[in-house]
Amino acid sequence: MDEEKLICGQCNTEITEPYIDCGDWVQCYDCYCEEYHNMYHSNDEDYLQLKTKLMTFEDLQFEEIDYGIAAHHLFDNHYGVSVIQNPYSYGGREGLYELAVIRMTPDMKYSELCYDTPITNDVLGYLTPEEVTDIMKQVSELK
Repeated sequence: MDEEKLICGQCNTEITEPYIDCGDWVQCYDCYCEEYHNMYHSNDEDYLQLKTKLMTFEDLQFEEIDYGIAAHHLFDNHYGVSVIQNPYSYGGREGLYELAVIRMTPDMKYSELCYDTPITNDVLGYLTPEEVTDIMKQVSELK
């Protein structure tokens, strides 16, 4: 029995590499990355400025979630950060932040928490915005 060909719902090309399952349709990894870029960076000049300078806490795009806020950012090295603050996060009740190192390679459908980096083997809590920025720099430099 022949396997059904997967066609990207955005660029209409056959998907031979990893893809993102969007429910009723699928999306190739390149289109997913482009959509992520467009969603979080409103114009190319701003995006290029972010790529050429150190990403800081202030650059994170926080969204309201149940009981708090959350932001995530993936770097070009396929590592990233997930930063949250809520009453149940480490430091949240004190106005501080919790950070998890995440990873998403082209063969993955979703990002995953990463517990095997030199930075940490767990989530990091009780962080100030300056400490989040320092860790983001370390994550961006992971190989």
